[in-house]
Amino acid sequence: MRLNLHHHPAYREQFALVEERFNLMVDDEPEFARLVAAGLAFMHAPQAAEKLSLLKANYFSVELLQAMICGGQAYKMGPIDYIWRCLVDRQIVIRATGHMPGAFIDHSIVAPLLIEHLEARTLLNIFQPPSAFVARYRDALVAVDVETLNGDTSRGSGFFAIPSPGATPKLYTCKHNVDPADGITVKAVTTAAGTELSFGTPTLHPSEDIATIPVQGLHEPEPMFRFRGDIEMFDLVYTLGYPLVPCAQAELVGHRGEVNGTARLFVGGTDILLISNLVSPGNSGGPVLDRDGFCVGMSTRWLEGEWDGEKARFSAAIPAALVAAF
Repeated sequence: MRLNLHHHPAYREQFALVEERFNLMVDDEPEFARLVAAGLAFMHAPQAAEKLSLLKANYFSVELLQAMICGGQAYKMGPIDYIWRCLVDRQIVIRATGHMPGAFIDHSIVAPLLIEHLEARTLLNIFQPPSAFVARYRDALVAVDVETLNGDTSRGSGFFAIPSPGATPKLYTCKHNVDPADGITVKAVTTAAGTELSFGTPTLHPSEDIATIPVQGLHEPEPMFRFRGDIEMFDLVYTLGYPLVPCAQAELVGHRGEVNGTARLFVGGTDILLISNLVSPGNSGGPVLDRDGFCVGMSTRWLEGEWDGEKARFSAAIPAALVAAF
């Protein structure tokens, strides 16, 4: 039997509370300090004033995490260790000793990384495995159903993302999925939650395999994907999309892989991500995610060639920076 702590109601409640309290730390420091002080008092913690002073300098500890969650009221101890280990694993909290007379704190908060997660609403992702992406982003993942001039139908993938803080969200897919120059007509755009969306004419990138589809009457799905560009060789990545599965009717399919490197295309001179994920027809236009749920690229056609009878094939993705810049 698997112990999936992230599904437990008490854990999920505290995950949301941690996100709420960290947002307070950024947006309303006096209220955040008041809650932590109340938590320390509730726990009868010694040297509370000194610890609060260290906290203002971003020093942190398991005890301060407890006080932050407590806020002066009864709380459940069970999730504390799990939450702490997740924060340390993602290096939102790192080992760094702070001293004051009578007080000792053994970690500190990496404020820029924490703020990035809070702004992107990805903090909750660090407490859950990548399998949770499907449920959490079900309104931001879409199937793009199209028809060709000869009446054939096919399905591609797409996703909603906010290209930069404060920007209008966009629905991204690959140009080759929807290009009317190839006789393609978009027939339906449907979220992974099953909502069929009203849409307009796609806007195509003049040279890259990128398109956006305007959606009418969009009630902004939350959360949406955010872009992140700092991805390196051997980093884990996850693809989500609607690939064609032989002999089966497939819905949303995910695949875990890694970044193998980059390559520069001969045509256009564009840099492309090489990934080990299985990318098949239909995957094109789906997001490539890092383990925190940031979009680091968009799946596109694989790179394939043949030399002396030997075939070589690599799965490929358009880097996030290029997608976001469109």
